Amino acid sequence: MRRARLSKNESERVIFPRTSAEDLAEDPVCRKNIPVSQAYKKEISGRIYYFCSKHCCDKYMSSENR
Repeated sequence: MRRARLSKNESERVIFPRTSAEDLAEDPVCRKNIPVSQAYKKEISGRIYYFCSKHCCDKYMSSENR
């Protein structure tokens, strides 16, 4: 990890590397925000839904059939 140069009056601080921004999607079941690239995707009636896991997807599908 890279450290910043400090003046005598500053306390030590850490500089974290920048990460690229990625879109987040909210799981409609558990409401977790997950990166779109890591989400479990399911197309339902022409619309893509994003889930944190297959478990949440299955739970959503079973509630939709009621």
